[in-house]
Amino acid sequence: MRTTDRCVALSCLVLLLSWLAPCAEVSAVRADGQLTLEDLAFLAGCWQGTIGEGTTIREAFTAPLGGLMLGSSQTVADGATVSFEYLRIEETEEGVFYRPSPGGRETVSFQLVAEGSGGSSDSALAVFENLAHDFPQRIVYDLADDGVTLVARIEDESGETSRSFPMTAVPCRGDGED
Repeated sequence: MRTTDRCVALSCLVLLLSWLAPCAEVSAVRADGQLTLEDLAFLAGCWQGTIGEGTTIREAFTAPLGGLMLGSSQTVADGATVSFEYLRIEETEEGVFYRPSPGGRETVSFQLVAEGSGGSSDSALAVFENLAHDFPQRIVYDLADDGVTLVARIEDESGETSRSFPMTAVPCRGDGED
């Protein structure tokens, strides 16, 4: 698979987010020194958005349970699946890690380095990094103040090269219908 195709596939599965708002309170560690999987409970559920004309991205995450959140991402263009990823977010002794598996292939690990909230109790933010990875090096999920808009963003270390995937909460019926 070409690097460009890999980036598109990873982009679609990640659903990542818009620029970190200057007003967001982002903490690198909690008061007890640990970021936990429970901080990511806002991701649980089903999310769907449009990428360009005729392309849909869907992501779904289970609620945290037993140190793990499971997820999936699917990108559909013109009625056909063009990419998919299995997703795993797990809490280990070393920290919390986002582990996508594009197309079911080998996983790549991104460590949770920051979490926080924006200006209201309905907003949430999670930042995962792997600076040794080619692209993306950072994956960000930002839940808007409305509590139903999730923006996933993938970017390089500088943030100069990035791609955002705005999605909204949709029913998790499994039939692909809203």
